[in-house]
Amino acid sequence: MSFNHWLLFDTVSKSVPERVAICRGDQFITYELLNERSRKLATFLIQHGIKVPIDRSELQNWESGQDHVAIYLMNCNEYLEVTFGAYAARAVPFNVNYRYVEEELLYLFNDGAPKVIVYHSVFGSRLANILNRVKIKPILIQVNDGSGIPLLKDAFDYDQIMSDTEPMSAEELAEKTGIPSGEDLYILYTGGTTGMPKGTLWHQSDIYSASLG
Repeated sequence: MSFNHWLLFDTVSKSVPERVAICRGDQFITYELLNERSRKLATFLIQHGIKVPIDRSELQNWESGQDHVAIYLMNCNEYLEVTFGAYAARAVPFNVNYRYVEEELLYLFNDGAPKVIVYHSVFGSRLANILNRVKIKPILIQVNDGSGIPLLKDAFDYDQIMSDTEPMSAEELAEKTGIPSGEDLYILYTGGTTGMPKGTLWHQSDIYSASLG
């Protein structure tokens, strides 16, 4: 059976909407709320140019065919919201190690070519120092982490997106991008311990099966 991460999550959240999905300090986020916030992010991504994926039958095994979203965040509820939101928009989120120095970040962003970078505000200055050397100009979304660092030029505020965006339903999202597939990608970047980071491409269905052992 071919599993897609967004469809699985959407099904679970509709089955147990009031169950707590994330507990973060004294903050409790239900599956219903996590789903809604993820759909808000997906709606924003689609409204800002995330495109319909190229069918995998037209691609080589090492090609993506989907737009990429870099997640430059520490552990937080927004990390999961962006992950599921990207999947709902049929984009591919990938991990960014928050310990990376500027040259590693520059390599990663040029290699992964993200259309969007979502980052904690504390990383803003590090990001600003390399953006003029990133080949593809990304959409920037800044998550407030309490550090008091202001928005980078042209960046969007994550909380403002959550406040202003009317989320599409799962069905409306599928009408825009096509029905999510088990062949949609999951991308994991290695830590780069023995060299520069390398992205590993998995079908979502395969990584789901592998994670279950």
